[in-house]
Amino acid sequence: MLKNVKKEIDKIRDNTPQQPVREQIKLLTKSIENNLGGENEWDKFKLHFEAVSPHFFENLKKLAPALTDLDLKHCAYLKLNLTPKQVAQILGINPKSVTLSRVRIKKKIQLPENEKLGDFLQNI
Repeated sequence: MLKNVKKEIDKIRDNTPQQPVREQIKLLTKSIENNLGGENEWDKFKLHFEAVSPHFFENLKKLAPALTDLDLKHCAYLKLNLTPKQVAQILGINPKSVTLSRVRIKKKIQLPENEKLGDFLQNI
């Protein structure tokens, strides 16, 4: 969404003759670019997360090698006690998809039905 907004703002900047307005628009687009992040943002998050929970991803991957990078993201967000709605907003997906992903992760880890995934992840 931010990429689309940036494109539209760039069009406006290109069609604006006043230099002061063009400069303000340029600053606005730079701000948007700085917030686009993507995988770079995930790398930063992962670095800080590992500082608080050392070896979390490594230990989790040892327990369940079938986990994908997206599964690991979901697990990190779950360890932070984020709701499916919050995770959905971060990842830009539907909250139901987050819930379904959690069910699949639980199967990959082979947790018993009576054990909660969140509780399991808190102990890693």
